[in-house]
Amino acid sequence: TTTNMLMKSGGGVMCETGTVVNCRITGNWAVNAGGVLCYNGGTLRSCEISQNSSISAAGGVYCYHGGTVENCTVGGNMSSDGLGGGIFCEEGGAVQNTISYLNTASLGGDNWYSSGSNMTYAYVCSTPLAAGPGNLTNDPMFADGAGGDFRLQFGSPCVDIGTNQGWMAGATDLDGNGRIGNGIVDIGAYEYGYFDITATAGAYGSIFP
Repeated sequence: TTTNMLMKSGGGVMCETGTVVNCRITGNWAVNAGGVLCYNGGTLRSCEISQNSSISAAGGVYCYHGGTVENCTVGGNMSSDGLGGGIFCEEGGAVQNTISYLNTASLGGDNWYSSGSNMTYAYVCSTPLAAGPGNLTNDPMFADGAGGDFRLQFGSPCVDIGTNQGWMAGATDLDGNGRIGNGIVDIGAYEYGYFDITATAGAYGSIFP
């Protein structure tokens, strides 16, 4: 039943109606939702969910009945005897601006799996391709996914292709950098680090004509 499912879920975090922001949720275990159970209007935002495991559904995140996952990175999670190694969405979950990669599940849906109806995937980098706007399957080019560094490298296809939201004004990514680093938000928990080049005039004048 739903009650039993909830009691055995959320090894790291159970998020109902509230919002979990800028957290690294790693190394947890549960029967379902090894990392996070996000349900009934709960929101998971700008978080890394990594190296978590479950026996049954959702090694990383169980997005259930109105849960929302946005601008998160879900990587290196495992469902040892179930579905949805990274994300399991059921009955009205929504995933946006999120990367789910390098996850495994014994019964299928390594990176994501849906059950029921009314799920939404938008601007999601994962395999296989999810139906919805802005989704892609390209390798996100983590700095060192195998070593647990899920920041983006130069040239990552996840840079500057997300969809901007009102909450992002003044917000930061998981590293404390501005949530929108170059006009358009990156997909995932981390903005790629841009560096401004400032030219100053010296003894020989400006370096620019």
